Amino acid sequence: MTFIRVLSKFLERYPVPNPFNQITTKDLQAEVNDLKSQVHLLKTEVLALKTKGLEIEAKLSILDSQKASTSYTPNITLDIRGIPDSDIPKSQFPQTYYLFTL
Repeated sequence: MTFIRVLSKFLERYPVPNPFNQITTKDLQAEVNDLKSQVHLLKTEVLALKTKGLEIEAKLSILDSQKASTSYTPNITLDIRGIPDSDIPKSQFPQTYYLFTL
């Protein structure tokens, strides 16, 4: 009998949801809308990461073209932090990425 008492107290403290509860279409629609918003946020985050990757590739390309057009001197260090962000418009990358993914 002690086990049943302990089990009862445990279930009172930590109730288990009933798996046979009926789910309404309103509940399903709310869950679907929640999932849609999460997917939208994830898509936005992935696009931002891909845009950042394209930005880095563009900066590396600029550095490579500068390196090829100038004679090499040992005192020059190639560092992408030296390229100002104004050289590469950030609005250009999402549009370019969109065109490539069509």
